[in-house]
Amino acid sequence: MVHAWRTRLVALFTVVATAASLCALMITFAPPAAATTTTGRTVAAGNGFSLVLGANGVAMGFGLNTFGQLANPTNNGTATPNPAPSAIGPSNLVAVAAGHTWGVGLDSLGRVWTFGNNQYGQLGRATNAGTGNPNPVSTLVDGLSHVTAIAAGQDHTLALRSDGTVWGFGTNSSGELGPSVAIGAMTTTPVQITGLSHVIAIAAGSGHSLALLADGTVWGFGYNFYGQLGNATNAGSFNPAGNPTPTMVDGLTGVSAISAGTNFSMVLKSDGTVWGFGTNYSGELGTTTNNLVAVPNPTPTQVPGVSSIIAIAADGHHTLALKSAARVVIAWGPNRWGQLGTATNNGTDTPLLPTQVAGLSSVSGLATGADHSLAVRADGSLVTFGRNESGELALTANVTPNPTATQLLNVSGLGQPPSFASVVPARLLDTRPGATTIDGQGAGGDLRDADTATAVQVTGRGGVPIDATAVALNVTVTGAQGTGYITAYPCGSSPPTASNLNYQAGSTIANAVIAKVSVAGNVCLYTSAQTQLIVDVNGYYRDSAAFASLVPSRLLDTRPNSPTVDGLSAALGLRSADSTTELQVTGRGGVPANATAVALNVTVNEAQAGGFITVYPCGGAQPNASNLNYGAGSTIPNAVIVKIGTGGKVCLYTSAATQLIVDVNAYLRDTPDSASVVPARLLDTRPASSTVDGLSAGGGLRAGDSVTEVQVGGRGGVPGGATAAVLNVTVTQPQGNAFVTVFPCGSPRPNASNINYFAGNTIANLVIAKIGDDGKVCLYSLAAAHLIVDVNAYYS
Repeated sequence: MVHAWRTRLVALFTVVATAASLCALMITFAPPAAATTTTGRTVAAGNGFSLVLGANGVAMGFGLNTFGQLANPTNNGTATPNPAPSAIGPSNLVAVAAGHTWGVGLDSLGRVWTFGNNQYGQLGRATNAGTGNPNPVSTLVDGLSHVTAIAAGQDHTLALRSDGTVWGFGTNSSGELGPSVAIGAMTTTPVQITGLSHVIAIAAGSGHSLALLADGTVWGFGYNFYGQLGNATNAGSFNPAGNPTPTMVDGLTGVSAISAGTNFSMVLKSDGTVWGFGTNYSGELGTTTNNLVAVPNPTPTQVPGVSSIIAIAADGHHTLALKSAARVVIAWGPNRWGQLGTATNNGTDTPLLPTQVAGLSSVSGLATGADHSLAVRADGSLVTFGRNESGELALTANVTPNPTATQLLNVSGLGQPPSFASVVPARLLDTRPGATTIDGQGAGGDLRDADTATAVQVTGRGGVPIDATAVALNVTVTGAQGTGYITAYPCGSSPPTASNLNYQAGSTIANAVIAKVSVAGNVCLYTSAQTQLIVDVNGYYRDSAAFASLVPSRLLDTRPNSPTVDGLSAALGLRSADSTTELQVTGRGGVPANATAVALNVTVNEAQAGGFITVYPCGGAQPNASNLNYGAGSTIPNAVIVKIGTGGKVCLYTSAATQLIVDVNAYLRDTPDSASVVPARLLDTRPASSTVDGLSAGGGLRAGDSVTEVQVGGRGGVPGGATAAVLNVTVTQPQGNAFVTVFPCGSPRPNASNINYFAGNTIANLVIAKIGDDGKVCLYSLAAAHLIVDVNAYYS
């Protein structure tokens, strides 16, 4: 079907490009490289209306509301503009999408909400299906759960679940819902689109759909007259049956994002180039080939002169692309209404080749509508340009082009999401036979092979929203078949020279990991030697002024002939006993000069005797705290969040001679809501021990199968209103083989663990713990042991 002028298509675009989504769990693959991205507020643009999502989970809408697409009754059934933003429920949304005349929301629980026109069943319910009556109330779609991404097209809606399957509802006029629905029919209930698995992103066009798989390939189905599916089947033919069977686009690999417009498709490759296929009548493909000619262009073609792109948004007949440098925007296609952000060719149908949008930089999010465009700056303010006949720019409605990018401060007041949020620990992966996880996904699967990467979906599960950029995980190795290591990194990039966990044959060992999340919402775990893997999530981050995740980089390696990211602090030799090593962290591995703390992974290797490591800010006194305990000959890591000291350095005190390895995973800046502190001891059950304030000192061995409450709020620099704390928890003198689980007091003990230990050993692990009732954190000990707890940072 060829849709009419001013057709509205896909809408969900943040700086992570087209609807960010998931990767099916437990997939072992060689992932494609992904473009580096940042995240901003989710924005969506439809046919004459716009949606923008604030930090509090409440969306705002403005523009045309004829069918209730703004989720309120104002001016339903009329063409009266609504330029003033109004709230859209519910209040826990994490993403929005805009179809031709309807809206879609995704909440933090993985559920889908819809509102607006339901003529073709695109709202996923029977109410007013087949009519043009408004549906102004945001309503939950039954039968969908664990959704991580949404996309809305001309008359159909797609949803991506955390198991890598795609579901759709609405019209199947040309096969855009796949082979499970009859051509020309509609469905008001979600139907799985067969022939697709391991999907990590989705896009919906005017009559076609795209899916991006974990291996970097793109698959298309639906209408293909203009070659918008990237193949020649039925191209140039008005075959109403379309192409309902998902088919791979030939010649495209290493794709990191997809987008679909009116009869054309755009993809972003991991090398920062953009490729397109489909109609080029209005310059949709960014070239002069077949301009103003209605002929197919089924072969993916690179957009010339466009590079270093990190996000794309295509809709109507135009495309926006975000460049990594200065975060400027490049636009191409028709510009009759100024939707490309320039006055050139306003009022004409003459296409424009890729052109930079004037006066627009520091952009973090993009959305394209039928004839208008939205951009979110890094400070959270919204910028709009293009058509405004219905108030879709949040300006007084007019019928003239609006080519100037205009910043709207009244919308920026919605604010930015918090940089960190803790969750009750949830198990995301357990490869052991008969194991369970929070949602049944990633359970079982048996040993992970040597020299493989296992993709673990983290967003959309265990309370982690789809716009999280990093997660706090506890990764456990058990049943190891040999000596090896684990490296956690964002899927889509190559495994870095870094490690998070070292293990030996037969060992069970855990370590905290702050891992950067990929565009697809997953984290890859490289396994050098065969082993079982267990992954629990404790919290999540969003990149912001307060926090930035990094691809891991090695900052220190004292072993002979061992490199670092920049050659500094390499091959320094064995650290002597009772010595302190100063490590420069700012200005290296992506850590800026104004960072106040860093997330490190510290590893001891070839230890000459039993000892401990204390990591603290240089320039201050060494505190009564420890981060890592080790025995002679051991290789053991631990995660550390440490305040940066004088000269941008952190100090590592070594009680016994050993080699040291340090990798950086993220950096932080102190804010009123979060701050690093000089490590302080909050609990030490050993006789004659001491704490920062004398509380919880001594007390004796903790009994097996017992819970110990630790007061965190109001101690060690942690304010009473803090919601989470970064703790280093140490087990010593355990009386049996067991584990410790850290959880918020007042909540049921979860199916998760933080430390695994054997009788007689001493072992520590970093824990980002949600604070519970009365400012307390609870520690469950399966076997009798002494417990030590130090605090390193807090979040409010």
